[in-house]
Amino acid sequence: QAVDNLSQNKIGALIAVEREVGLAGVVEAGTTLHANVSAELIQTIFWPGSVLHDLGMVIRRDKIIAAGVQFPLAEGEESTQTLGSRHRAAIGLTQEADCLVVVVSEETGAISLAERGQLIRNLSLDHLRTMLRRGLSDTRRPDEPAPRAIPDDPDPDPSDTKKQDPDSPDKSAA
Repeated sequence: QAVDNLSQNKIGALIAVEREVGLAGVVEAGTTLHANVSAELIQTIFWPGSVLHDLGMVIRRDKIIAAGVQFPLAEGEESTQTLGSRHRAAIGLTQEADCLVVVVSEETGAISLAERGQLIRNLSLDHLRTMLRRGLSDTRRPDEPAPRAIPDDPDPDPSDTKKQDPDSPDKSAA
Protein backbone atom coordinates (compact mmCIF):
# COMPACT_ATOMS: atom_id res chain seq x y z
CA GLN A 1 0.00 0.00 0.00
CA ALA A 2 2.81 2.46 0.84
CA VAL A 3 4.56 1.89 -2.49
CA ASP A 4 1.25 2.39 -4.33
CA ASN A 5 0.60 5.72 -2.57
CA LEU A 6 4.18 6.90 -3.11
CA SER A 7 3.96 5.94 -6.78
CA GLN A 8 0.59 7.63 -7.33
CA ASN A 9 1.87 10.84 -5.73
CA LYS A 10 5.28 10.67 -7.47
CA ILE A 11 7.15 10.63 -4.19
CA GLY A 12 10.59 9.08 -4.60
CA ALA A 13 11.54 6.14 -2.39
CA LEU A 14 14.45 3.74 -1.97
CA ILE A 15 13.69 0.70 0.20
CA ALA A 16 16.17 -2.14 0.78
CA VAL A 17 14.87 -5.42 2.15
CA GLU A 18 17.52 -7.66 3.70
CA ARG A 19 17.69 -11.32 2.80
CA GLU A 20 20.15 -13.81 4.33
CA VAL A 21 23.12 -11.51 4.92
CA GLY A 22 22.63 -8.28 6.86
CA LEU A 23 23.50 -4.73 5.87
CA ALA A 24 25.18 -3.66 9.13
CA GLY A 25 27.94 -1.64 7.45
CA VAL A 26 25.43 0.36 5.43
CA VAL A 27 22.87 0.86 8.19
CA GLU A 28 25.27 2.39 10.71
CA ALA A 29 25.55 5.54 8.59
CA GLY A 30 21.80 6.14 8.73
CA THR A 31 19.29 6.97 11.43
CA THR A 32 18.47 3.92 13.54
CA LEU A 33 14.74 3.30 13.93
CA HIS A 34 13.90 -0.34 14.80
CA ALA A 35 10.23 0.47 14.17
CA ASN A 36 7.44 -1.83 13.03
CA VAL A 37 6.89 -1.70 9.28
CA SER A 38 3.74 0.25 8.42
CA ALA A 39 2.50 2.03 5.33
CA GLU A 40 2.06 5.22 7.34
CA LEU A 41 5.64 5.26 8.61
CA ILE A 42 7.12 4.47 5.20
CA GLN A 43 5.12 7.29 3.60
CA THR A 44 6.08 9.70 6.40
CA ILE A 45 9.78 8.95 5.99
CA PHE A 46 9.72 9.55 2.23
CA TRP A 47 7.37 12.55 2.33
CA PRO A 48 9.07 15.58 0.72
CA GLY A 49 10.47 17.80 3.41
CA SER A 50 11.21 14.90 5.76
CA VAL A 51 14.85 14.94 6.84
CA LEU A 52 15.16 11.30 5.76
CA HIS A 53 13.31 11.37 2.43
CA ASP A 54 16.24 11.64 -0.01
CA LEU A 55 18.17 8.56 1.09
CA GLY A 56 17.35 4.90 1.61
CA MET A 57 15.47 2.80 4.14
CA VAL A 58 16.46 -0.69 5.30
CA ILE A 59 13.92 -3.31 6.34
CA ARG A 60 14.89 -6.45 8.25
CA ARG A 61 12.03 -8.93 8.57
CA ASP A 62 9.14 -6.87 10.03
CA LYS A 63 11.19 -3.87 11.23
CA ILE A 64 12.38 -0.68 9.59
CA ILE A 65 15.84 -0.74 11.11
CA ALA A 66 17.15 2.49 9.59
CA ALA A 67 16.33 5.38 7.27
CA GLY A 68 18.39 8.18 5.81
CA VAL A 69 20.89 5.56 4.68
CA GLN A 70 23.37 6.29 1.87
CA PHE A 71 23.62 3.29 -0.46
CA PRO A 72 26.69 2.77 -2.68
CA LEU A 73 26.10 3.95 -6.26
CA ALA A 74 26.63 1.72 -9.28
CA GLU A 75 29.22 3.46 -11.41
CA GLY A 76 31.03 3.06 -14.67
CA GLU A 77 28.50 0.89 -16.46
CA GLU A 78 27.12 2.50 -19.57
CA SER A 79 23.62 1.26 -18.78
CA THR A 80 23.51 3.17 -15.47
CA GLN A 81 24.58 6.54 -16.91
CA THR A 82 21.02 7.55 -17.81
CA LEU A 83 19.55 6.51 -14.46
CA GLY A 84 18.86 8.77 -11.52
CA SER A 85 20.69 8.43 -8.22
CA ARG A 86 17.99 6.30 -6.55
CA HIS A 87 18.14 3.72 -9.34
CA ARG A 88 21.97 3.72 -9.36
CA ALA A 89 21.95 3.30 -5.57
CA ALA A 90 19.54 0.36 -5.84
CA ILE A 91 21.78 -1.36 -8.38
CA GLY A 92 24.93 -0.50 -6.44
CA LEU A 93 23.66 -1.92 -3.16
CA THR A 94 22.40 -5.14 -4.74
CA GLN A 95 25.77 -5.61 -6.47
CA GLU A 96 27.45 -5.57 -3.06
CA ALA A 97 24.89 -7.06 -0.69
CA ASP A 98 22.23 -9.72 -0.30
CA CYS A 99 19.04 -7.68 -0.56
CA LEU A 100 16.23 -6.51 -2.78
CA VAL A 101 15.72 -2.79 -3.36
CA VAL A 102 12.41 -1.20 -4.33
CA VAL A 103 12.62 2.17 -6.09
CA VAL A 104 9.82 4.64 -6.71
CA SER A 105 10.74 7.30 -9.24
CA GLU A 106 10.11 10.84 -8.10
CA GLU A 107 9.78 11.99 -11.72
CA THR A 108 7.39 9.38 -13.09
CA GLY A 109 6.08 7.39 -10.12
CA ALA A 110 7.32 4.23 -11.85
CA ILE A 111 8.17 1.29 -9.59
CA SER A 112 11.38 -0.69 -10.06
CA LEU A 113 13.10 -3.55 -8.27
CA ALA A 114 16.83 -4.22 -8.10
CA GLU A 115 18.23 -7.65 -7.36
CA ARG A 116 21.80 -8.94 -7.80
CA GLY A 117 22.83 -5.81 -9.69
CA GLN A 118 19.93 -5.96 -12.15
CA LEU A 119 17.10 -3.42 -12.35
CA ILE A 120 13.60 -4.37 -13.47
CA ARG A 121 11.64 -1.24 -14.30
CA ASN A 122 8.01 -0.19 -14.68
CA LEU A 123 6.52 -2.90 -12.48
CA SER A 124 2.85 -3.13 -11.61
CA LEU A 125 2.08 -3.55 -7.91
CA ASP A 126 1.03 -7.16 -8.49
CA HIS A 127 4.27 -7.94 -10.31
CA LEU A 128 6.28 -6.22 -7.55
CA ARG A 129 4.51 -8.28 -4.86
CA THR A 130 5.18 -11.49 -6.78
CA MET A 131 8.84 -10.63 -7.28
CA LEU A 132 9.32 -9.65 -3.63
CA ARG A 133 7.72 -12.90 -2.44
CA ARG A 134 9.89 -14.91 -4.80
CA GLY A 135 13.02 -12.91 -4.02
CA LEU A 136 12.61 -13.17 -0.27
CA SER A 137 11.95 -16.91 -0.34
CA ASP A 138 14.38 -17.65 -3.18
CA THR A 139 17.48 -19.62 -2.44
CA ARG A 140 20.60 -19.38 -4.56
CA ARG A 141 21.26 -21.85 -7.32
CA PRO A 142 23.97 -24.38 -6.39
CA ASP A 143 26.42 -22.83 -8.88
CA GLU A 144 25.85 -19.26 -7.65
CA PRO A 145 28.38 -17.76 -5.23
CA ALA A 146 27.21 -16.68 -1.80
CA PRO A 147 26.55 -12.95 -1.48
CA ARG A 148 29.13 -10.82 0.25
CA ALA A 149 28.26 -9.19 3.52
CA ILE A 150 28.71 -5.47 3.84
CA PRO A 151 31.34 -5.38 6.59
CA ASP A 152 30.60 -3.80 9.94
CA ASP A 153 33.85 -1.82 9.63
CA PRO A 154 34.17 -0.91 5.93
CA ASP A 155 37.46 0.95 6.51
CA PRO A 156 39.39 -1.03 9.14
CA ASP A 157 42.48 0.37 10.82
CA PRO A 158 45.44 -1.71 9.53
CA SER A 159 47.37 -1.02 12.75
CA ASP A 160 44.69 -2.80 14.79
CA THR A 161 46.28 -6.25 15.14
CA LYS A 162 43.34 -7.61 17.15
CA LYS A 163 41.22 -7.64 13.98
CA GLN A 164 43.98 -8.94 11.69
CA ASP A 165 43.13 -11.94 9.56
CA PRO A 166 44.91 -14.95 11.12
CA ASP A 167 45.62 -16.35 7.63
CA SER A 168 47.38 -13.22 6.40
CA PRO A 169 51.15 -12.93 6.73
CA ASP A 170 52.40 -10.86 9.65
CA LYS A 171 54.11 -7.94 7.95
CA SER A 172 55.54 -6.62 11.23
CA ALA A 173 57.66 -9.77 11.69
CA ALA A 174 59.80 -9.00 8.61
